[in-house]
Amino acid sequence: VLMSEDTHIVAQGGTTDIKMILTDTDVYFSEPGLSATWTKLKRSSLSGPAAASFGKLIQTMQSSDPANQLQMLAAAKDVHEAGTQTIDGAQTTEYDGSIRASDALKALSPSVRAILGPQLQTLGDSVISFREWIDGQHHVRRVIENETVKGNNLTTTMNITGINQPVK
Repeated sequence: VLMSEDTHIVAQGGTTDIKMILTDTDVYFSEPGLSATWTKLKRSSLSGPAAASFGKLIQTMQSSDPANQLQMLAAAKDVHEAGTQTIDGAQTTEYDGSIRASDALKALSPSVRAILGPQLQTLGDSVISFREWIDGQHHVRRVIENETVKGNNLTTTMNITGINQPVK
């Protein structure tokens, strides 16, 4: 398993849950609203519109890497300590801040910019505000980002529940 993602989307009065697992050769996809079973797709067989759609989902999964997120957030200039909280049994310190999307884009390495660039460019020069909880071993345990995309407010919450643990 290269990565997995659980996404909960709230839009236009409804909710959708999407789960994806990405391996070297396959994409596993589950949306309970469409089907009660998982769909397995060979990455090599994706072409045309299906490839474009799943390519965007895979790109979204790759951009959710905490290391990529931290590269952007480290470039923020107004980060401040905002308190403490226990998350999944770990004592954490909360940090709040914001960064302009254009500055976040500049802060990324060229390889990560290739992945995240199209998403960040849609934000223009808008401000991304964030809250981040870091434990005593400097591991990120939770990140909440708020941004405006095409006039719509978007809040993304990422909880890191296992670090250096086997995938089940």
